[in-house]
Amino acid sequence: MANLYPADIPDLVQSTLSRFEYDRARYVLQSLRETAAAEYFFNMEKLTLEDGIDYALNIAIKDHPVARRVGLFTSDNVSIGDHLERLTVPWRYYETHWGWEEYELKHNRGRAMITKLLEPRFSNALIDKWEMIEDDLWSAPSSPTADGMWGVPVWVVYAGATTKGFTGGAPTGWTNAIGGISTTTYPRWKNYAASYTSVTAGDLMDEVREGLLETRWKSPKRVPQFRGEDQRRCRGYAGTSVYLQLQRLAEAQNESIGFDLAAYSRDPMVQGHPIHCVHKLDDDTNNPLYMIDHDTLYPICLTGSFFSETGPIRLAGTQSGNHRTHVIWNDSAINVACIDRRRNSVYSTSIA
Repeated sequence: MANLYPADIPDLVQSTLSRFEYDRARYVLQSLRETAAAEYFFNMEKLTLEDGIDYALNIAIKDHPVARRVGLFTSDNVSIGDHLERLTVPWRYYETHWGWEEYELKHNRGRAMITKLLEPRFSNALIDKWEMIEDDLWSAPSSPTADGMWGVPVWVVYAGATTKGFTGGAPTGWTNAIGGISTTTYPRWKNYAASYTSVTAGDLMDEVREGLLETRWKSPKRVPQFRGEDQRRCRGYAGTSVYLQLQRLAEAQNESIGFDLAAYSRDPMVQGHPIHCVHKLDDDTNNPLYMIDHDTLYPICLTGSFFSETGPIRLAGTQSGNHRTHVIWNDSAINVACIDRRRNSVYSTSIA
């Protein structure tokens, strides 16, 4: 194999050309204009840190009728129920890396350093990782054991939901269980789904209004375990076409629709809930609008494993480099969990 010299390394050549202005590189590395994963999901406000080989939680989903009407001297009838099922969500692992050869830094210092050599590599590695996470956030793996995060379409399903209501079961290719809980045994373990034809006040907006009402569960027993009963952290997510039509509808009909559809900063807002544009959803020809309750559907992370860095590590000669090659690794153990699918809904042009 021929030796590699400085002139053979494009990044090194580009970062040391003397006619370039110092430290003025421009980055056009992104293929997605925005990543909802970074902006609205995987931030420290919503991220849940956990330990263990997976994320496990007891869900009180089995009802057991024990209330009854009684009269004077009615005999007792004691029946003790079993209410809990175990929700289990496995970790999914992601990595990225960047590195350098020692001579690169020696060639790229002092007056010869026109742009920072490592910064573009660092930026590329993280952007590439975020875009992979974004792809997985809006996708469903082919099975529970397949690689990839359990994205929103795992928990909020329109495929197979042939009628409006709490009919969103398991995603295509999965069995009837999600997280170890059967949607057949427990119909409560389904999300709300409805179809629409056009983005109008009388079609999509009517369906969303009804869906928000149906998913606003309020328990008569006020205990801390019942999260998000007021839907304060509910947000909508749609592709570009649906998003722009909602914007135009809000601008054109704000006076008549008022409370139901209004402007929220740069995003339209439905009954107080902002709707964000997700570039990745442009790939879905069924034009879904997801209404996500972030109190019940949220990202999870293994403690100490959210974009954690290891290195720099000097590579051995048998690896993809030599003794002068150094690499920094960035690792994550993450996934998405949902503790109450009934508080989330999806509206698409096809739910069959």
